Amino acid sequence: MPGQPLDPLSEILRLIRLKGCVYFQSDFSSPWGMEMGAGPFAQYHVVVRGQCWLTLRGERHLLATGDVVLLPQGDAHALADDPATKTTPGLEVLTAIQSGTQPFQDGETTTRLLCGHFEFDRMMNHPFIRDLPRLIHMKGMGSGRPSWLEAVTPMLVGETGAEQPGTDTIIERLAEVLLIEVLRSHLLDQRKRPA
Repeated sequence: MPGQPLDPLSEILRLIRLKGCVYFQSDFSSPWGMEMGAGPFAQYHVVVRGQCWLTLRGERHLLATGDVVLLPQGDAHALADDPATKTTPGLEVLTAIQSGTQPFQDGETTTRLLCGHFEFDRMMNHPFIRDLPRLIHMKGMGSGRPSWLEAVTPMLVGETGAEQPGTDTIIERLAEVLLIEVLRSHLLDQRKRPA
């Protein structure tokens, strides 16, 4: 309503000038692994099907179907079918996919990933953005995840790669909604934890 103050999260998101994008949605066959270097953007990955391992600062996290991970600070990390698998630079993987080549085709298809990033104004040194953890991991099906994730994620997956009018804009907006919902869930989760 006009004149009604924005809630803090809405105010922050309006100020940081958020923009989302999708790099790719691709099937990977074992063995596969890719190494993402540190960058200026918040990176995210959605496990559309299968499972994989994410390694961040020496810590390993098992991701499964429906999981969404967000790396707000753009930290270097790796994704692989197995922690022992040799990794390929992420830029090489992205370039291959964008040129129409499917990397990691040697074995049976085990994982489908949707990957992208979010741009926002890092010059706005807001405590909420500055204090976000290195990794936010939203669990997938069967773990009581919010209903919004079950709605937004398939829509984003379905639009990626579609050759329809307005697809790029829809993908950008859905990616932004995904980030907002992840941040909102993280914020609510923090409030539930005992001080």
